[in-house]
Amino acid sequence: MTHETLPEPLQDVIAPRLWEVIRGLDLPREFLTDLVDLPHEVGDVLLDAVEYLERADRPDAARRLLEAVRADPPTRESGQYAAFSLSERLRGAGEAAQADALARALAGDPALMPGPAHMLAELFEETGDLERALRCFNIACRDALADPAEDLAPRNMLDAMVLQGRARVRRRLGLPEDDHDRAAQASLDRVPGTLAAFGEPDDEDLDDTLLRAEGVRPVYSRACLPRAREIGLIDADTSDTEHYTNAERELREARRTRPDVLLSTVLVDADEIAAFSREHPDLTGTDLTETWTEEALPADSARPTPWPPGRNEPCWCGSTRKYKKCCGTPALS
Repeated sequence: MTHETLPEPLQDVIAPRLWEVIRGLDLPREFLTDLVDLPHEVGDVLLDAVEYLERADRPDAARRLLEAVRADPPTRESGQYAAFSLSERLRGAGEAAQADALARALAGDPALMPGPAHMLAELFEETGDLERALRCFNIACRDALADPAEDLAPRNMLDAMVLQGRARVRRRLGLPEDDHDRAAQASLDRVPGTLAAFGEPDDEDLDDTLLRAEGVRPVYSRACLPRAREIGLIDADTSDTEHYTNAERELREARRTRPDVLLSTVLVDADEIAAFSREHPDLTGTDLTETWTEEALPADSARPTPWPPGRNEPCWCGSTRKYKKCCGTPALS
């Protein structure tokens, strides 16, 4: 199949250079079929193909496809997601300077879209680049900011969390609280996907702090996985995909066996866990990270993310893919 033989709607979406890369990757036939059958979802299909290549232990091919989607994006949003994902992979490969440059360039795009902006905002907040973080948070929740604060009604937990992130960064920058900051906090009690969506505890006397500590699952972030392997926090033979799929399976089992516990994930850095382990030399593996959650993670920390996210919301693992197409796939039973 050549670019010229593709159905006309697809020819308007996939550039010849991008098609040449796709043809050279030896993808399973179903991806090519989806490209033809779903011309309006080409960006999603190609980003799914990136995840497939990663799972198939073909990181070079995954990177080549990301670079091609970034260079000739089927949609503006898919190109921006590809750029962010490429930046994260560069960071994970130890190419921090190149990763930072790519992230900063993406943040400076005057056409930056809300989804990628949210990913960037959290990255910049984590690294302390608060001015860029605030700019990206403002873009991520620009629709909500366009409405009067008194009319604020986020559609789901993710919308509320973006507004909360904006308010959090504004506080760290010393900016005065505005009406949207105040409304964002109040909104958490009203939006779908708040605590009620995860099941209320059966025992009303259950200690809230214990409940929270039991339900938080620490997982190493994508950027620090090479470091985690290097210093022995995870097995050297555990792939990135295995690291997250194992965590997802554990979360699903916890949900099945303990429906009374509110579950969440927190992405942790290898060096912060290594520092904690020096204070607790008798702890390793899960015992170490669980103890870190109980003793070192502040009770009011904004880092934990409720699990599971909505199927169309970004996956908790930081892949930038929708949960339903990443860790939320039914195949992980």
